[in-house]
Amino acid sequence: MCRWRRPGFPTNRCGWGFSRCPKLPTRASSACTTRFKSATGFAPLEYVQSLRLEAASELLEGSEEPVEEIAYRVGYENITFFRRLFRRQKGMTPAAYRRQFRAIHLGAL
Repeated sequence: MCRWRRPGFPTNRCGWGFSRCPKLPTRASSACTTRFKSATGFAPLEYVQSLRLEAASELLEGSEEPVEEIAYRVGYENITFFRRLFRRQKGMTPAAYRRQFRAIHLGAL
């Protein structure tokens, strides 16, 4: 049976990753992936990336940490890949996201 649960913080450094997923025969793995996508709307890798980028967004909003450190904390060692993925999902770079959030936050005060 295929059971997926949302991890608290999906990074390899926190002990969760695809290496911990069960080693299933190809047909079972394919069925599991299909069920997962049906239930969540995402392929497993897309889902984990989405969770990581959401965690990065929260860190960008609430901390002064450099973007490189945030990328590493949420599981990305390649900063270029992280920026490209962030931009694809959020429509702007991590630095632009932080600036926009701060502008909105300061305007609300």
